[in-house]
Amino acid sequence: MNEHLSDEASFNLGEKPAATAAVAEVLSGPSAWWRERARRMSGLLTRECVELLLERSIALLDRSPADAVEAAAVAADVAERLPDETCPSVVVAGLRADAWREYAYSLFYIGRMTDAAEMLDRAEQACRQSAAPELGLARIALIRASVYRSADRVDEAIALTEQAGEVFQRLGDRTRYAKARITEGNMRHARGAVAAALAIWLSVEDTPGLEDDGTLGMVLHNIGCAYRDLGDRARARTYLGRASAHYDARGMAVEKIRTRYAEGGMLVMSGDLAEGLPILREAWRAFERVGMELEAALVGLEVAEALLAAGESDEVPSICRAILDRFVSEGMTSRAITALSFLREAVAVGKASPDLVRNIHSFLRALPDGGKNAPTATAV
Repeated sequence: MNEHLSDEASFNLGEKPAATAAVAEVLSGPSAWWRERARRMSGLLTRECVELLLERSIALLDRSPADAVEAAAVAADVAERLPDETCPSVVVAGLRADAWREYAYSLFYIGRMTDAAEMLDRAEQACRQSAAPELGLARIALIRASVYRSADRVDEAIALTEQAGEVFQRLGDRTRYAKARITEGNMRHARGAVAAALAIWLSVEDTPGLEDDGTLGMVLHNIGCAYRDLGDRARARTYLGRASAHYDARGMAVEKIRTRYAEGGMLVMSGDLAEGLPILREAWRAFERVGMELEAALVGLEVAEALLAAGESDEVPSICRAILDRFVSEGMTSRAITALSFLREAVAVGKASPDLVRNIHSFLRALPDGGKNAPTATAV
């Protein structure tokens, strides 16, 4: 549920060929080159280039999340370096708030929660100097609520969503109010209040505008997961299928993977390993392809848990070894590596159980930075 650019900084991209050309040059080749190339290009230091970089980051998020992070980092760097005379100071502040918020959201999306929280702080600081701080701060609050949820600060997260929702409602923004309610539902679901979360999601399902950026797919996905948790498998499959079709129609690859993951997990939980396991394996490979290592590992562990529960343990050692090797190569935290090493040793001596795998799965998901101890990517 991404929040895009500010109204105060909008413009017609089709009328800015110089900005289009400059951004295309920066965002060419491997994304590891983009930041350094951008720092050498004085022609990027325009309002138009910042907005176009943010548009590209948003477009990349569901196809190549790691590239989206890099594009957003470039946007934030360029926004910070904009000359004061570029445009009115409140507009520059709004651009910077947009850039830091988008950077934060992309970091959140790939599971780098600690980094996301730092970028949200920067977004707030810039937003307070913009022309519409109340609206901007409410949008930032929704992302912060999701970050808090990942750190098990659910009460604070719910309070943030309620405060943001009140702002959107007062301003008459029905679509953003619905998004605040959707986020509140996420928090209540995390609390175990599945029926309350389901009621919220059902209440906003038909809100106009949610289909424009894929948010409707999230609502359908969440409703499906709620029905799954309540034991209504038929309705769960219907809603998850609708979510998958919604994402397909919009080319939202990563979100479709999440929905397929939910479908596979539901089938495995109900004892249908023949249909569910291939779906989980497909999701595991897909998350790896788009660089979402933590999500890939979590799916891999669900595959291992299902195999152990079915008494088919032959493949489990290789699964654990592959996940551990990937975590080491990707620079995951020592706690994540220690947990996986313990699991691998338990598997090696025949002491692994579905409960142990489930506990390791829960531990990894609860790590505050998504398990990855990467350096904060800041603008200079």
